[in-house]
Amino acid sequence: MTEITTKTVLSFWSGSVSSGSKICLLILSLYAPFTLAQTGSIDLVCTGSNTATFSPPLVLMERSTEIYAEGEYTTCLSVSNPSITSGTYTADGTGNLSCISGAHAGNYTIDWNTNEHSTISFTNSIALRPLGEVVVVATGAVVSGKFLGDNYTGTFTLFNTTPLECLFGGVSETTGPTSLMLTTP
Repeated sequence: MTEITTKTVLSFWSGSVSSGSKICLLILSLYAPFTLAQTGSIDLVCTGSNTATFSPPLVLMERSTEIYAEGEYTTCLSVSNPSITSGTYTADGTGNLSCISGAHAGNYTIDWNTNEHSTISFTNSIALRPLGEVVVVATGAVVSGKFLGDNYTGTFTLFNTTPLECLFGGVSETTGPTSLMLTTP
């Protein structure tokens, strides 16, 4: 069986995704060797877009916040399941969050183009804030459905197009690119 490597992932999307998705893929590719050292081979990689809403809205101070997200993976590559080429998802979680810091955990369900489903339980393990934007690396596992038992690594870039909202009322919604990698145990 052919393995998907970091080089394969980067070359697959070298010219076909937005610059924001390329940021997610770059972060994922840098994180992948650490993930793969603890796991097996890459089972699936995807890129797409994400919209997250926060209740209450994010402000400068951390506070308990509920998160709801939805999105789609428009491009997926899997050697073990080549018929999976895309998917849509919804997610929810909670954590102590602000515009500049915080951590959260939750679950999300992916509906694949094959009418199969995966449920993932995750926590964010790294939150980077380059140039005032938030890039989250989340890790976890597939807890039910397709790819059951696989390890999960995902990136979410949350573009805040109205940063002054952190000072005046809070940020209630962000959008941006996302990527997903599932690896065998």
